[in-house]
Amino acid sequence: MRAWALNFKTRTAVELAAAEIGEARASGQFCWVDVAEGDPFMLELPKHQADLPDGFADDVVRDLTFADGWLAFGLVEPRVTSERDRPVGLNVLFCANLLVTVDLGGSETLVRLRQTWHDDFILHAQSPGFFLFELADHFTTVAQRQVRELEPQVTALQARLFEDADDGVFAETARPVQMLGDFRHRLIIAHEIFDELATRTSSFVPETTRPFLARNADRIERTANELLLQRDALMSALNLCIGMTGHRTGQ
Repeated sequence: MRAWALNFKTRTAVELAAAEIGEARASGQFCWVDVAEGDPFMLELPKHQADLPDGFADDVVRDLTFADGWLAFGLVEPRVTSERDRPVGLNVLFCANLLVTVDLGGSETLVRLRQTWHDDFILHAQSPGFFLFELADHFTTVAQRQVRELEPQVTALQARLFEDADDGVFAETARPVQMLGDFRHRLIIAHEIFDELATRTSSFVPETTRPFLARNADRIERTANELLLQRDALMSALNLCIGMTGHRTGQ
């Protein structure tokens, strides 16, 4: 766990110990707490914010929740990092004078945020909405890069379908088709979250932040459409090859 007390007027950040967070908030300072799942701080979180979404500490919150005095959401990144295909992502909680980010499985979005936030904070931050923009921007960048990396794999698999159309390659194609659909679904949910953050009135989302969130929502939508095109192209190639194989078998 790492935590900071942030002053948006002077653009200064002071690192805190876990025991100092409550006092800093009581004095009116805004605090950011960045934790990984399983961190002992998560057992203390109800002392700072009693009302939380179910599973906030150890599972990605799939919906955006606006409640009395807080909002929370989760993002699942469009990538696979283990044989178990466990979703990798993050949860975000905004409440009075507090931001909590929870890393679930090694979020690349949070890795990027940790690397860049301090310099960007000094240059640009005007309110806690700064972190909403940073999270949206980094998540979208991670998604766009993942889609670009998938494209040559999809193209190579299409070529294999026409060159070596047998039961083995058909089975090999089924997994990427499913994966592309799953990744697109994750991006559609992310688009809905950022679109609602950009359009719904909330004290946690400053007016100055909304246009940036709207633009990121558009970027995510375009990226989701690219995944749909990749999946449709792969499905078309697969269906064509199955038809050709069936025709040859019937002759």
